[in-house]
Amino acid sequence: MKSIKKYLGIFWILLACAVIWAVGRQALQEINSVHPAKYQETMLFWVIITLIFLPIMVGMILFGWYAFKGEYNIQK
Repeated sequence: MKSIKKYLGIFWILLACAVIWAVGRQALQEINSVHPAKYQETMLFWVIITLIFLPIMVGMILFGWYAFKGEYNIQK
């Protein structure tokens, strides 16, 4: 069970990094391709989305790190 927790910790870290990359990439694509009349609206939307997702993903990275290090193992 301990090895499963370690592998899942690595999985959570990689998943969080992939989501951060995907959200950032999508935000840049949307902001760069928007019509100038809707630039502020699009910029505000992606700033809000980024500010919501970034702390969640940092928490996932920390969760994965602690799982990888074995902090969640129950000591008997």
